[in-house]
Amino acid sequence: MKNIWLAALVALLSLGACKENPEEYEMTAGERAHIDTLYMKETLVLRPKLDSLCVQRTDSLVRTALDSILKVRRDEEIALRKRIREQGRQGGVIQ
Repeated sequence: MKNIWLAALVALLSLGACKENPEEYEMTAGERAHIDTLYMKETLVLRPKLDSLCVQRTDSLVRTALDSILKVRRDEEIALRKRIREQGRQGGVIQ
């Protein structure tokens, strides 16, 4: 019984916790300029690191894609050779 009252109290309190239309904060021009300046400084610092990570990732993605393409082609070649051998055994004509 105590748990039911506790659950009801929590549910009642949680209903009042959320506002339907929270107030929006309007930044001043000075605040926007300050944030823009901070962003530009951090971008300049991070750019070399991000570029090097991009190059490393690109090399890895290209290698993975190439391996995948080669595997598909090898599987196709194996299937084709198997089909040719089976048709040769049956004395059939290769189409």
